[in-house]
Amino acid sequence: MSGIINLSVGIESAATPRTSFGIPLILDHSNFKASVAGNPDIRTYSTLSEMRDDGWKSYHAAYKMAAALLAQQPRVATFKVAGVVGTIATSLDDIVTEDPDWYALLSTSRVQADIEDIADWVEAADSRCLFLACTNDSTAKGAGESVLSALFQATRARTMAIYQNATAQVARIYFDKLTVSGNRFNCKINGTSITEVHFDGAIITTHNGMIGAIATELAATAAISTATPGTTTGAPLGSGEYDYIEITAAAPLVEQLMTDAYFTGGAAPRPTARQVETTAASIPADAAWCGKVLPSDPGSATWAHKTLTGVLPDTLTTAQRGYIQTQRGNWYAKELGFSITFPGTCAAESSPGTPYFADQIQLADAIESELQTGLMEVLNKAKKVPYTDQGVAALLAVFQKVEDRYVSSGALVKKSFDDSYTVPTVANQAPSDVSNRIFRGIKASWQTSGGIHVVADMAVSLKA
Repeated sequence: MSGIINLSVGIESAATPRTSFGIPLILDHSNFKASVAGNPDIRTYSTLSEMRDDGWKSYHAAYKMAAALLAQQPRVATFKVAGVVGTIATSLDDIVTEDPDWYALLSTSRVQADIEDIADWVEAADSRCLFLACTNDSTAKGAGESVLSALFQATRARTMAIYQNATAQVARIYFDKLTVSGNRFNCKINGTSITEVHFDGAIITTHNGMIGAIATELAATAAISTATPGTTTGAPLGSGEYDYIEITAAAPLVEQLMTDAYFTGGAAPRPTARQVETTAASIPADAAWCGKVLPSDPGSATWAHKTLTGVLPDTLTTAQRGYIQTQRGNWYAKELGFSITFPGTCAAESSPGTPYFADQIQLADAIESELQTGLMEVLNKAKKVPYTDQGVAALLAVFQKVEDRYVSSGALVKKSFDDSYTVPTVANQAPSDVSNRIFRGIKASWQTSGGIHVVADMAVSLKA
């Protein structure tokens, strides 16, 4: 909070630069760009091609989040990526020190401890933001303890969490005809979850034997659910010969396998992955949700009833949706044929039974930021703001300009001046404040437009 412009807007909000309200930051727990303690590597991008040119791969979690951000319409103009090194709190402190010009915070981690650590930092930090968490913890669909209930019990007003069911991905790696006679070679799967698999021991002399051996090694890896050799109708290898291995695993791992599988050593011909087919990957709901809403002016768009491009809706019972909402979580599922997010709330309540809605948080942050910036601009650009009623009018004009802006965007409802403002006169200021050039007491009472999320108690009576 500034020592010169001291004000509060309803809930405790943040003095965040106006330009940053449409910018998300992706917190990359793999630290792919190798930030170091005290010196975060913060990258700014506007396209996926920029990320690829910078070395990112399609299977990287941060890349997948960026793809989900940019797939929405309208879409964010820019986004940032920074790694985690050391503790989460220290990393975020370093990031803000280096570059505070962002507002929405996304995390590549779905681990409960990481989510809670980020939420703790967001609630305590001076440069506050809105944290969009995502959990695939299935206990969130029931009455027991979960990530959502932990966030709710800790009354974290600046964290909104969405439940997304974990989706396994199925991929088929197709192979050319293998004539393996007397050759020894290695099959390497490079990645954090898979160790190298070496086939340089016993000589495998048949095509089916080699495909079967590769599948067996993959299936024995804990991160992979199944790895099964198979044939397709009209397979080019001929009747009875395997032409693919079908793998079932978590979506990021499958994409990693597809990108990094290769064979080395021995004499030609070596096994060659001829073709790869995959099912649709699970697109991060939190990033897509952020990408859908963040381009709108703060407070002008609700976070409920949003259809997310590319994201598969969950199949949830009425009871499961109720459990998620009771924990102040959010869900993405089909309702009357529409895929929607709901209810657009943060993990804490403003009062018992009444949640904070995310658009309220955004609006309060934006109003405070613009008031502080506008008032500072008046003080800075004028030769002097006189301690007179004329000088007070110059300060009041900043309030009215901000009010008009958000009335225009649909976030506020216009009221009469007397209903909106309490403005003390110069004569009512304490002599000590006049001597110290401090003016106090302008109060604004503005009406938010709110939003309709549920339509209830309607009735239709038909008569013959």
